[in-house]
Amino acid sequence: MRQIRFHATLLAALVSVAAATAVRAAWVPDGTPLSVAASNQQDPMIVPDDAGGAIVVWRDFRNGATSDVYAQRVDATGTPQWTANGTAICVEANNQEWPAIVSDGAGGAIIAWQDARFFWDHIYVQRVDASGVPQWGTNGVILCAAAYSQTLPIIASDGAGGAIVAWRDYRSGTNYDIYAQRVNAAGAPQWTADGVPICTASGDQLTTTPTHSPSIVSDGAAGAIVTWFDYRSAALHSNIYDADIYAQRVNASGALQWTTDGVEVCTAAGDQAYPAIVTDGAGGAILTWWDKRSGDTDVYAQRLSALGAPQWTDQGAVVCSAANDQFFNSMIPDGSGGAMIAWNDRRAQPNQANIFDVYAQRVSASGIAQWTADGVAITVAANSQINPQLVSDDNGGAIVTWYDNRSGTNNDIYAQRVDANGASQWTADGVAVCLAVKNQFSPTIVEDGAGGAIVAWYDRRNGINDDIYAQHLNAAGNTITTAVPASGTPALFVGQLYPNPFSTSATLDIEAPAASKVAINIYDVAGHVVRTMQVPDTGAGLRSVLLDGRDAQGRLLANGVYFCRVRANGASITRKIVIAR
Repeated sequence: MRQIRFHATLLAALVSVAAATAVRAAWVPDGTPLSVAASNQQDPMIVPDDAGGAIVVWRDFRNGATSDVYAQRVDATGTPQWTANGTAICVEANNQEWPAIVSDGAGGAIIAWQDARFFWDHIYVQRVDASGVPQWGTNGVILCAAAYSQTLPIIASDGAGGAIVAWRDYRSGTNYDIYAQRVNAAGAPQWTADGVPICTASGDQLTTTPTHSPSIVSDGAAGAIVTWFDYRSAALHSNIYDADIYAQRVNASGALQWTTDGVEVCTAAGDQAYPAIVTDGAGGAILTWWDKRSGDTDVYAQRLSALGAPQWTDQGAVVCSAANDQFFNSMIPDGSGGAMIAWNDRRAQPNQANIFDVYAQRVSASGIAQWTADGVAITVAANSQINPQLVSDDNGGAIVTWYDNRSGTNNDIYAQRVDANGASQWTADGVAVCLAVKNQFSPTIVEDGAGGAIVAWYDRRNGINDDIYAQHLNAAGNTITTAVPASGTPALFVGQLYPNPFSTSATLDIEAPAASKVAINIYDVAGHVVRTMQVPDTGAGLRSVLLDGRDAQGRLLANGVYFCRVRANGASITRKIVIAR
């Protein structure tokens, strides 16, 4: 790990680019506009661009009565990088909607959507590179053109530059099933034409909308784990509202790994619906869902091993069973085999009142609640706070965002940071991200790599139409609206590890704009440091560090997922490492 190499040609190119863009826009109060095109832009989804910025995708009505799919990249300074008002991902006839997005591991993104260009909805996908150029032809490649409709795609990275996409599928003509397809980095489908069946049990099986919470996650081995809510037992119970939670793992070759039609996650009495899923860091997953076994809606969770075996209390561990309803669950891994979950909460109001607060809970790898029983209050401000979304704060806690009606007139965007112990770190009831006139809705959030986050939302400040805006919050809860240096160079740039996964060695590109010491820590999934190194101060510029996959004693690290945290100039960026020998 002591080898350091400089890329003179690439560095010269970077300097040339910086010189050509000496005048840079900064983040501005109440958000930077990503698209203010004609008509409506709605339902944004966001992923990091691996350089301190983000890529945002949305459905867009600028071309008429039907929707298309557009995307924009915003860099760490708040400057949109692609075509003004967004790059066209798909502008075919009829509706393209419900876009889902995942990083491609190279500064770009892979986007899936449902597409009615041939009347029935089918599933399409496109890859866009870091420069905003579509890579898989014009208007995307088709993943499924089976009979009738395929809708609501969900997407996860395959760890090799491609993705696995799952969807709800009506090809049977009688009920919805779950199918999936893998697409490689070149845009070629890898499995059976029109996808492999994940579940074709009786009754409907339904994926969750991409804007609600992810219901697919990588298994860390080029496959994926998919979850859904399932009505196979509804007829048996004579209750059309009696859904259950199931899950299935599919490997890199498209072969199902668990019980046919999925393993039972929760089949308790009453309705269980809208599951969300995250990795447990060990080949399995943690799931959370809305649960009406008690009459009111509560929050439950379960952990599945890599073999699909439930690890916690039968039928799920209770996360919150406070009075009245709790729902709109969102979840992230806690980095230690557990998870942090946020939700809307009516405990202070009767279920008939449309007044919601936001609460959160941390659950350990053993399924034990770590914070106050029934969760800690993230915000209990006046009126409603709706649809919380969260990301890691890179320090054991989380940053939560939501849209907020505390003003009593319009919806605004707020956020709060909570530490690993459940204590709020910013202003009580959250800091304002956007207080622009009229309404702001449906925030989506990613880490910035330095303990803060970038939030995007759709925004009605310019009239009756919706536009897309974004804002940057630092680790202290301050919106980033200050000027940037003329060069526009961020304090730290860390590229993606290549190759990744790797067996013997891999390279990590690091750039700092001034002479600086660079510290690197390698963590296992439990958060333990397995190796530390200091890169010698060699001045400004791009440096490439060779990682040899060994621990501090020189022993080969076991196969699995690790995290590499790079620190310099007061900034911190984390990259995922996968070792596969």
